[in-house]
Amino acid sequence: MRDLKFDLIYKGEHRFHHKKYHLSELMNGINKICDIHQIMELVATRQFTGLKDKNGVDIYEGDIVAKKGVDQNSSEYKEWMDNSDYSDNKDSILESKIPIVNVVIDAVSLDRFRYWLKNESFGYEGEDLEMPELFEVIGNIHENPELLK
Repeated sequence: MRDLKFDLIYKGEHRFHHKKYHLSELMNGINKICDIHQIMELVATRQFTGLKDKNGVDIYEGDIVAKKGVDQNSSEYKEWMDNSDYSDNKDSILESKIPIVNVVIDAVSLDRFRYWLKNESFGYEGEDLEMPELFEVIGNIHENPELLK
């Protein structure tokens, strides 16, 4: 069974603060747990997806994740394509000097009881986050919205 955890984000005077709770703690009453909500503004409550990224970091709804891949717009990639035999093994592209960049940067959202990449565009809205081990959490939509631009 998935561990039901929540990440509450509070906005302090100079930075954001995170408080993580299990569902049972929240049901006992947040006032008994911590008084941070009395001195800071609650910005978001995010649910744990039950997934972990490639570094073992918990992925929460609203996290911004990135997946690395080869830069297909680079001159190095175009040169490799022009000189490559399609029977080459995939290691040849990894051994080349093609820059590795974030090819996907997207936010995790909950819809229809599944976690999706919010803006992924594979001909339909929302790519299922089936292989979280390929992604890395790089921020969240509340603290780092600029990462999605």
